[in-house]
Amino acid sequence: MPKPKVIVFDLDGVLVDSNEITAKEFFKIYQTATQDTYRETLCGNFIEECKKLIIPKVVETPEQKEARLLKYAEGKKSCKLFLGIFELLNDLHSSGNTLVVNTSAAVRTCVPVLEVTDVDKLFDFFATKDVAVSKSEKFEIIKERYGVECKDMIFVTDTLGDLREAKVSGIPTIAVTWGIHDRSYFTREAHDNLIAIVDTVAELREKILESVKI
Repeated sequence: MPKPKVIVFDLDGVLVDSNEITAKEFFKIYQTATQDTYRETLCGNFIEECKKLIIPKVVETPEQKEARLLKYAEGKKSCKLFLGIFELLNDLHSSGNTLVVNTSAAVRTCVPVLEVTDVDKLFDFFATKDVAVSKSEKFEIIKERYGVECKDMIFVTDTLGDLREAKVSGIPTIAVTWGIHDRSYFTREAHDNLIAIVDTVAELREKILESVKI
């Protein structure tokens, strides 16, 4: 396989240990939801799946919503990178690869946490929900932006929903198990775009190195 030049990462649960704070935000809005409900919403496009929920949603005024989001964005800045991620990103960037984030998070809850962890400068583009809701659509934007084909890319995610969206666009994908979904989610069905399921950052590095020269 040709060496990929564009490596795309999901943010929460892959790069940043933010699972707890993002889950708490979900349960502030859907107070009667269960952990299983939360995990199942991430088996599809998170934003679209939330719209389908029949669970009562907390009613907020625009001012209350804005205050909540500001508090969430500020709290997320305290989240840390998973051990070994900084070194991996730095090595990939230093060797000339283009790094991109494709996330359902908004700019204000995405970029600040990368700034405080000092890796924002390693990324060339942030495909946030402000760019588009659909990750599949954002993959097409990324392909056009850099003039690359699917085989020239790798995507790294922690959710089945992302794996499914990457499959629509034909993006080779590595699934990590230290985020939202464990191995059982990624093996529910066959995915011809799934390169590997990895349990550690060291394994992730190894799988990327099979395709990218550092």
